[in-house]
Amino acid sequence: METLPDGLNFQIGVDIAEVDRIASSLEKFGDRFKERNFSAEEIVYCDAKRHPAMHYAGRWAAKEAFLKAVGVGIMRGIPMSAISIMPPPTRTRPVLTVSPEARVVLAERRVVAWDLNITHSRTIAVAAAVAFFSK
Repeated sequence: METLPDGLNFQIGVDIAEVDRIASSLEKFGDRFKERNFSAEEIVYCDAKRHPAMHYAGRWAAKEAFLKAVGVGIMRGIPMSAISIMPPPTRTRPVLTVSPEARVVLAERRVVAWDLNITHSRTIAVAAAVAFFSK
């Protein structure tokens, strides 16, 4: 964990997701995979895209990067479905929101803020996230 001049600590998380792997899970498990790992808003957003798997992969990578930055896993802390990543009209970067239950876990870990970015091609998606912690 690194420290900023004002005393906040931060950690960075990075992840890469193969679009084909996500496409395979979407095909094999369908709605069960979507509902277990994505918010209803994310599902509507991704399914409306020309290449849905590419957008699901970007969100998968972003959620993994965020969880790495926060220092918790999907099995012992915050489930993927408790995280939602949407593109608001006023920003160029996506905004990550979490469920009230996930906010409890983040508060216990002293996470006070976060940011992330996603990039993808038709074959891979990469995301980086930073989490800021109070002392």
